[in-house]
Amino acid sequence: MINPSGAAGGLDPRFKVAMIFFTGMLAVSLDNPASLGTVAAGGVLCALASRPSGRQLLTLFTILGLTVWALMVSQAIFYQHLPRTVILELIPPEMPLIGSLTGGVSAYYEGIHHGAVQSLRMVATLSVGLAAAWTTDPSRLLASFSALRLPHALAFGAAAAARFLPVTIEEARVALRAQRMRGLRLSGRYGLNALGASLTIARPVLAASIRRAETVALAAASRAYDPQEQRSSLTPLKMGTVEKAILLTAGLAAAFVAIAKVFYLLYAGGVYYHPALRALYTFTREVL
Repeated sequence: MINPSGAAGGLDPRFKVAMIFFTGMLAVSLDNPASLGTVAAGGVLCALASRPSGRQLLTLFTILGLTVWALMVSQAIFYQHLPRTVILELIPPEMPLIGSLTGGVSAYYEGIHHGAVQSLRMVATLSVGLAAAWTTDPSRLLASFSALRLPHALAFGAAAAARFLPVTIEEARVALRAQRMRGLRLSGRYGLNALGASLTIARPVLAASIRRAETVALAAASRAYDPQEQRSSLTPLKMGTVEKAILLTAGLAAAFVAIAKVFYLLYAGGVYYHPALRALYTFTREVL
C-alpha cells in the first residue's frame, strides 16, 4: 500500500479493502504467536511501505505501543483461567482493606502471554487499516465500497470515518501531550500509567467524535443527501493483474486457515474426526 505520490500509488482501493478483510480473517483465526507475529509484521511493513510522514510514523508506533501495553497489562492482572503463574504480586492479600477486598492482585505469566497474542491481532489489523487510510482518498474509498455492492449508507459512513481518522488521531495526540505536561509518565507503575492515560484520553476524543458525527449528519441532511439514489464515479476503478494475483493468494490463505481451524475445533470438541485429516489437525495445532 504505497503512498499515492509514489510509484505504486495507483493501487485499486478495492484491493486495499480486501486486504484489510483478509488480514482481519487471519488475525482472528490464528492463535500461534509466531504465525500471528508474521501477520502483524506484514501489517507493520504495509504501514511503513505507505511512506508515512514523521508525524504519521509517530502516530503509528504510539497507537501500537499503547495497544500492546494496555492489552498485556490488563490481561496480566485480570487473567482468570487456570493454571496461572504469579510473576509479580502487586497487592498482597494481607494488605489492609484493599487486600482483603480483592484477595490480592497479581500479574500472571499466562495473562501476559494471552495479552501478547491479542495485541498481535490488533497490531496486524490496525497497521493495515492505517496504511489504507493514509494512502486512499475518501472519495475513492466510497467508490470502492459502492463497487463492492455495500449499502451506500454504510459505505458513506465508512468513508467519513476514514476522512476524519487523522483528525481523531491528532486529537488523541493533543490529549496525550496535555497529560504528559501534567506530569504523566507512561512507563511508570509497571505500565498502569499507560493504561490509565488511555482511558483518560478516550473520553475527550470520544466526545469530540460524537460532536463531529452530528455535524456531518446535519451537513449531509442540509444537502438533501439520499443514500437510495444511484451514483457514478468520475474515475472508474481498475484492478491490475498483480493485485488480482495477490488478492487470490491472500484469499486462499485466509480461507485455508479458517477452514483448518473449524475442522480442528470440531476434532478438539469431539464433534467430528476423520483419520485422513490427522496431518491437518497436527499442522493446525502446532502452526496455526
